[in-house]
Amino acid sequence: MTLKTILISSALIAGLATATASAQPGRGEPPRTRDEVIERAAERFERADKNADGYISEDEVGGKGRRGKMMKRMFSMQDANEDGLVTLEEVQDHALERFDTIDANGDGELSDDELEAAQEERREKRQQRRG
Repeated sequence: MTLKTILISSALIAGLATATASAQPGRGEPPRTRDEVIERAAERFERADKNADGYISEDEVGGKGRRGKMMKRMFSMQDANEDGLVTLEEVQDHALERFDTIDANGDGELSDDELEAAQEERREKRQQRRG
């Protein structure tokens, strides 16, 4: 597993939890099941598809500075067919890949231990980057 994969996995799970927490009170927990990941990815997609055409274009992925760069990297990673547009299916597939990376025992649910292990791995990688 590459550093890039781990970082994006962590950012995605954190992004799903943060975005959902702000949109829906009481749902600040990270997704725990594959169904929750699919649901939250759909919610994220809907918010990101600003012109509601069923695709997210690079123009719709905004932000400046570090956040903007991260969003553009995530966009390119989710654009599986590299057509310059991200579909709901691509977003959900990408989210499920990351979920499966964290779901160490493959039971389709994230335990506290699996979430803590993913968070610890993210911390370690961040420390390695900082020197």
